[in-house]
Amino acid sequence: MPKPYLKEFRDDVVRVARNREPGHKLKQIAADFGISESCLAGWIKQADVEDGIQPGTTSEQSAEFDAFSPGQYPPHAACEASDGLRSAAMPTCEGDANVRARSLTPTG
Repeated sequence: MPKPYLKEFRDDVVRVARNREPGHKLKQIAADFGISESCLAGWIKQADVEDGIQPGTTSEQSAEFDAFSPGQYPPHAACEASDGLRSAAMPTCEGDANVRARSLTPTG
């Protein structure tokens, strides 16, 4: 895995890209700083989220989520509802499959 760039470097590159003159392409700015165009585009997109220009998860929010282990997330009503639907639709063992298959088969 490549070593992450310093935040100050990313911020400087994004600032230059945002303040570029018309006709100056992101590809050239990225090349000037020794990064890929897709990397620069990702940095700009994340900076737009951080600055409130675009919706999304900020770095601070992401760090808060990372602090939880998967079992620690509070239950969400939509997840609980989908779990109930899933358990009703999916058999838990072969015997349940036969019972559910008969109950779902139209009669008459």
